[in-house]
Amino acid sequence: MKNRIQGLIAGIILTALIVGAATILAAPVVTWKKIDAAFGEYKVYIDGDEFEATGVNGEILECFNYDGWIYAPFEHIAVALDKDARWDGDTHSLYLTSKPLPPVLTPAPTVPPSTVINERGNTTGNIINDGIIAVQGDWIYYLNNSDAWKLYAMKTDGSGQKKLTNDSVRYINVIGDWIYYQDGTDEWKLYAVNTNGNVWKKLSDDKAYYINIIGEWIYYRNEDDGRLYAIKTDGSERKKLNNDSSWYVNVVGDWIYYCSGGDGNSIFAIKTNGSGRKRINNDTSHDINVFGDWIYYWNSDDGCKIYAIKTDGSGRKKLNDDDSRNINVSGDWIYYSNYSDNGKLYAIKTDGSGRKKLSDDYTVFINVIGDSIYYKSVVDDNFYTIKTDGTGRRVFSKITN
Repeated sequence: MKNRIQGLIAGIILTALIVGAATILAAPVVTWKKIDAAFGEYKVYIDGDEFEATGVNGEILECFNYDGWIYAPFEHIAVALDKDARWDGDTHSLYLTSKPLPPVLTPAPTVPPSTVINERGNTTGNIINDGIIAVQGDWIYYLNNSDAWKLYAMKTDGSGQKKLTNDSVRYINVIGDWIYYQDGTDEWKLYAVNTNGNVWKKLSDDKAYYINIIGEWIYYRNEDDGRLYAIKTDGSERKKLNNDSSWYVNVVGDWIYYCSGGDGNSIFAIKTNGSGRKRINNDTSHDINVFGDWIYYWNSDDGCKIYAIKTDGSGRKKLNDDDSRNINVSGDWIYYSNYSDNGKLYAIKTDGSGRKKLSDDYTVFINVIGDSIYYKSVVDDNFYTIKTDGTGRRVFSKITN
């Protein structure tokens, strides 16, 4: 019996062969080999209850016997034991740790729910403003200012609040069962955690900024060389897409739009495969938001006023006379920090009409989810939320010292 138990434990640990397609050993090279394994009535009991693991489509994940050892799905066993499991694909290592104590969370506002699973991980306007919050279905995912910018989740009605990682996060994207982000505790590298918060993985050693995720592909600026890169959501097929110093990355359809630092910060576009590079304008452009057939940006050649231009380079026009920063386009409105009025939160319509002040706070990191705006106040460092009509301002996440 003792040998069988040891076999079970070792089998659980070595199940990296199943879930990671690599051995648990931190070797730089993966060796593949075919094995003869026995499948059948191999059962696992945890505290007297039979354990049964299922895959994403509801299929039964069988245990099996190989060379006298019993193998079982590592991640599922970890969850059953109330442990956190983390897979590091770079070192081919599995980590099994005790979960942290539940954090004390403050109430949060209701956010309008989404009714579909995301096809893209976050909006371009949110990502340009550091991606501090994202939504999918009945859940929102956000950095918690009261806990060193760590990743939290809660339901859109404000219930079910939980901490997902101890990483400090930005550029939050969520698609399906995974949340992707830049990890400030590991030199801004690209990470993912599942929505249960019990499995982590590092996808790349690149310092990833302006993370855009569409389907199975991740696009980002690599801060190590400033170029555009793409990588699959499983961490494979990493590739460089251009040779420009690329800022304010927007991925829309088959095109990537960005400002080229080596070309006066003018707007350029390339296809998602890296081909078809073209210039859109000649302005010194910042905080670009691609929305529909239009690109919105503030132009530092003209006092940081908001401009718009079509994605084909036509129709260039000025929309306001404010010194405008941190712009975020959502629906028919552009939200921005008005530096002509001490950084206060303003909005104008995408045709330049309807200018109005929404808040007296000096705002940065303007993110929009449904009919709510989230932002940081420079004065007190707290995160606030306010309705898009300027009502209902409240603290969303309070800084703690």
